[in-house]
Amino acid sequence: MSKPKDTTPAANPADEAEAKAKAEAAAKAQADADAAAAAAKEPKLVKMKRSEPVHAGGPVTADVHPDEVDNWIAGGWRRAG
Repeated sequence: MSKPKDTTPAANPADEAEAKAKAEAAAKAQADADAAAAAAKEPKLVKMKRSEPVHAGGPVTADVHPDEVDNWIAGGWRRAG
């Protein structure tokens, strides 16, 4: 008994390249959407400043999580701008 002939047409390299490009574009779009969603979930930091550093050479500006602003104000910082 002989095997049936394979009647599947040969794959077109141009079609394969197009399919690969579409898959890569879809993956990039999904990655961009995931990054945007993650960024939207992160709280905006609050810019803080003080006129004099606590220690010589210390910072006089900071980016502070919104939940911590009151603690920083108690420590002598104020909102920038």
